Amino acid sequence: MAARLACLDLDTFFVSVERLLDPSLVGVPVVVGGRKGDRGVVTSCSYEVRGCGVHSGMSLLESARLAPHATFVPTRSDTYATHSAAVKAVLERWCPVVQTASIDEFFRDFAGCERLYAQAGDADRDATIARTVWAMRDEVQAETGLPASVGIGASRAVAKMASGRAKPAGVVLVREGQEEAFAHPLPVRKLPGIGPVAERTLLAAGIRTLGELAAVPEGSGPVAGMAAHLRASLAPSGPLPARDRPAFREHDLAAEQAEREVLALAVELLRSAWSRRRRVRLLGVQPSNLSPAAPPGQAVQLPLFPPPRPRAAVAIDAVREQFGYGAIRLGAAEVRLRRGPSRFPSSGAVR
Repeated sequence: MAARLACLDLDTFFVSVERLLDPSLVGVPVVVGGRKGDRGVVTSCSYEVRGCGVHSGMSLLESARLAPHATFVPTRSDTYATHSAAVKAVLERWCPVVQTASIDEFFRDFAGCERLYAQAGDADRDATIARTVWAMRDEVQAETGLPASVGIGASRAVAKMASGRAKPAGVVLVREGQEEAFAHPLPVRKLPGIGPVAERTLLAAGIRTLGELAAVPEGSGPVAGMAAHLRASLAPSGPLPARDRPAFREHDLAAEQAEREVLALAVELLRSAWSRRRRVRLLGVQPSNLSPAAPPGQAVQLPLFPPPRPRAAVAIDAVREQFGYGAIRLGAAEVRLRRGPSRFPSSGAVR
């Protein structure tokens, strides 16, 4: 399969939007997430402060210690969504399939677009796609003011890694058959799906590059599993679905009930595992070992008619229809740990 999947990543998206709204921030170190001294985490930061060790997800207090000269600004979620939608509107003019991966990342499938964009000077079909993607990237920046980097590959993972290599404001195409030559020199953390915990496991095993990980033979255990994940990631992906998945998840009654159950279990796990000597700032929950609703091979009767939507969802739709999507947002469940005899909330304290 030829390299036709393109991953467009908006460079320091939140910082770029803040600079559009306040040109005095251009060229100065910027941290987005809150004001200096606030509790919270860094949402994004400019390249000027990354050399100081600041990165997304770091606490604002730590980032202020590392980069005291930076300008700190709070986030403006509704504003960012508007700029993201403007970028997507540009992308949809260039190819029929655009998939939203996040507020600042989009995948496009240019399969079958070669004849549409071919010009006499193109060396081959890959050159046609690369030139077209450059023009698309330039149009995004010209119309929205937001810089972006694009990676092109035969798989989503390769395209995403290539977009990282293209930063800032560039385009990198990994030709079919060149996936291993491109990926193997990269650090293991560059592979999508390998986070800090997996990285520590690999470093402890003496594996620092994706090439070293690829040399791990098939077998059991976490390292062999990550090697299998790498091999699957470098293999060509199928076409992107014609229908974009929503960037913002909608809830139905069944989903809300499941979330309440998961939240209750998470509180119980926290109660059993938490030591009061350690402060808790952020708690992540990930369900695993999920089972299908019906045994394999057994037919499932789907309902003929959709269930009625909750009144709250209907009201939300009405507000968004009149005032725009960003006028109202779904809140996240929050658990507050109180001081006193009971450090954990009852079910009524979860909102």
